[in-house]
Amino acid sequence: MMALLCVLTLASCADLLSTTKFERGTRTDEAYTNTSAGLAFVKPSGWVFYTDDQLEQTFKVSKDLLKDPDAMDKADVSSLYEFMAVDSSTGNNVGLVVAKGNGVTSVEKYVEQVKKELSDQITDGMTVTFSDGTSNVKLGDGTWVTYSAQVSTNGVNMTQYYFARKVGKYFLQITATDVSGIGQAAFEKMFTVPSDGLLYNKGCGQCIVCMNLFLSKKGKGICQYVSVSSMPPPSFARRSAPSYSPW
Repeated sequence: MMALLCVLTLASCADLLSTTKFERGTRTDEAYTNTSAGLAFVKPSGWVFYTDDQLEQTFKVSKDLLKDPDAMDKADVSSLYEFMAVDSSTGNNVGLVVAKGNGVTSVEKYVEQVKKELSDQITDGMTVTFSDGTSNVKLGDGTWVTYSAQVSTNGVNMTQYYFARKVGKYFLQITATDVSGIGQAAFEKMFTVPSDGLLYNKGCGQCIVCMNLFLSKKGKGICQYVSVSSMPPPSFARRSAPSYSPW
């Protein structure tokens, strides 16, 4: 079921063409980062990233393309998954697709195209009802156009939140599938600004320096990427770090 929804989202980008180079992001065990797009996704506790094998099997795309930094320059590639992360206990998931967009000039037109393609590919036993209009939201260092849809398939109801942004001549779309009802804001908090691999806990006013990517459960807020220049002195960081526990 989840794979079907994701495949529909990927297929909806298939006829958007361009030749501008797109700089792909990188994925570790804990986070996806794309500095050119100004976006990082830090997976919550209990979530896992799809491996290249799983992406290949689910979306019928070659692992060679997934590993190729210049894949989007190939004439026969029109869209590609950057990452897919899943909470296996609830079915909630987040995926990011990049699509060529020579024939589409604005995010608004791209959203219309995606809605039309998704509506055309609905199968028996599945309904998709899009919300009226769109709004803007800040994810990472950019502004994204967001909209949603109520989805029902084989008696299971869920909400999909979509976030779209144009980067150069390409369009990025995040699709967040909410099965458990955590809400759009919870998904938005999974994204932050990419920097130099350090995290700083702004929420409680104390600092933590860690080369591993994790969120602190002790502070009132969510740890976010910041530049090294805004970090406290190393001696303070060393004193603070032991009091925090990675998830």
